[in-house]
Amino acid sequence: MKGPKFSFHWRRGAVVVIAISGLLAAGLYAAGRYPFRAVAVAGADSTNSGCAVGEPLSKCDAPLPTPNPTPAGGWVTSISVPTSVPATRDCSSSFFNSTDQQTFTNQFGNYSCFLIEASNTWVVIGSGENSSAATAYQPTPGGSAIAVDRCSVSDAVCLDPSATHALSDFTIYYPPDTTSGDLAFETVLTPAEVEVSNAFCGVYMFNPDSGNWYVGNRSVQNYSGYTSQAPVLTPTPISGSMAATSVAPTPITGSCESTPNN
Repeated sequence: MKGPKFSFHWRRGAVVVIAISGLLAAGLYAAGRYPFRAVAVAGADSTNSGCAVGEPLSKCDAPLPTPNPTPAGGWVTSISVPTSVPATRDCSSSFFNSTDQQTFTNQFGNYSCFLIEASNTWVVIGSGENSSAATAYQPTPGGSAIAVDRCSVSDAVCLDPSATHALSDFTIYYPPDTTSGDLAFETVLTPAEVEVSNAFCGVYMFNPDSGNWYVGNRSVQNYSGYTSQAPVLTPTPISGSMAATSVAPTPITGSCESTPNN
C-alpha cells in the first residue's frame, strides 16, 4: 500500500515562502526598533497591544518620545577612565595593636584599610561615625579623616599586612567636611587617586602621595588625572601621634561642591 502523495509547485511555493519571509522580517525590524511596544500586524492578534486587529499603532498607541538633541559641542567621547584598578591588599585584624585600634575607632569611627601595592602606601579611611552610640547618631571627636603611611620598598615589615603598625607612623589628612560622620570609601582608580564621598559636601579624589584633595568624580570628567586642577583647601594634617587627643577641625564649607552628592 502506497502512502499519501505530496506535490509541490516550485513557483507558487517560492511566492508563499517569500511572502512569509517578508512578514517575519518586517515584524523583527519593528520589534528591534521598538523593543518595548507590541507590533500590530494585519490579521494578527493584537489584544496585548491595545489595538484592534489590523489597526495601525499610530491610531491606538502613543508615539515614541523624541530623542534628546545632540548638544552644540557634540557628545563627549574621550572620557579617560582606567581599564583596570591598582592591586590592593586589605589590612589584617592585627594591623593596629589593641590600643591604637581603640584610639582610631574612638576618634575617627569605622574604617576601611588597605595597601596600594604600586605605591607601597597604606590608606586607612575613618568615616567619622560613632558606631558605639547607644541611641542617635553622633560624630566622633576626631572627625572624618584618612590616615596614610608611605612605606619604603625595602621595608618588608611596613609592607606586611599581618604585621602590627604603629598609628604614630601615619599622617592624618582631613576632608573639607570633617564633622559629617560620613566619609565613605568608593574606589581606587590609580595609585594617586582614591575616590571618597564626603556626605553632603560631595565626591572627592584624594591623592595619598601628596595628601591633596580634588573635587569631583573622575569617571564623569573629561580629563585624565588632576594635574591641571588645583586642590581644594582642607584642614591642616596632623601626625598619628596626635590622634588620641585630636579634635575635629572646623569644616571648610567653601571647598564643598556647588551641587552636593548624597
